[in-house]
Order: sequence, then structure tokens, then C-alpha cells
Amino acid sequence: MNQYRCKNFIIQELVPEDIYIAVMLLPLHEEAKLNMLWGMFDPEALKGLDWLKETYSPDHPVIINTWWWCGGRGHSGLRDTNSRYYREGSMHSIGCAFDLLFENITAQEIRDDLTERKYVPYITRVEGGVSWIHMDTKPTNMPEGLVYVFNP
Repeated sequence: MNQYRCKNFIIQELVPEDIYIAVMLLPLHEEAKLNMLWGMFDPEALKGLDWLKETYSPDHPVIINTWWWCGGRGHSGLRDTNSRYYREGSMHSIGCAFDLLFENITAQEIRDDLTERKYVPYITRVEGGVSWIHMDTKPTNMPEGLVYVFNP
């Protein structure tokens, strides 16, 4: 199967707990379950996650969902209809967006660098004015490789 799996994140960091549990309870082979979970995401968004981690925080943690470690973050990747953050049409709801927290660099420093680069792979948009990095792969009118900063 031609499917991308993150090098720097485990699937539990990307899906909400209820989705993970529901899939893992299916009477399927373990690999089939993981294929289902990873298959819920746009491969370009997953590659963008790895690129962000490797570019801005190779030696420090990057936080998405933390429920797997009993943390309070559970909807910073895929958002299902059970999430209070779910919105119809959101890039999170179709596996094309993530919200990331960096420990060693601010979100604004990353946004500034992304908009100054001549080429950024995989990522098309970031959200402005927030203390985290929201990245997604929604098509824009920007030339390929340039990142659009949006303010909802």
C-alpha cells in the first residue's frame, strides 16, 4: 500500500482518542487498523508535519495531541463530529490540518520564517495571530511553495 506514515509522530498524536479506540477494537489485523488510521490523513499534511518538526525543532518535542500520555490535548489533529471543535468544512475534519506547539521557538517566529522562504514543501497555509502553529494543505491562490497566512 502506498501510504505515508510520519517519521516523527505516532498515530495517537494525530487522532482523537475515540477514533483510535474504535478502530483498534475492530476485528482486523493490527496492520490493517494502522492503515485505516494513517489513511485518514492527506499524505501532504503528514509530510508537512515531519518537515516542520525537522526544520524548526529537531531536538525538542513538538506537541499535537497528548491524550495518549494522559494529557489534555485531544483534537489538534483529526477532528470528528464528537469534538467540540468540529466545524463542517474545517481542514481538521478531513485530515488536512494540525495544530502544533513548539517548546524551543515561538509560533510567530515560525510564521515569519515560513513567509520569508522562497519555497516551503507540503504546507499551503498557516493561521495568524495564535500562539500555536496551525498548518494545513488547503489550496490557495499563492504560487506553489509559498505559504498563505490566514486570520479566520
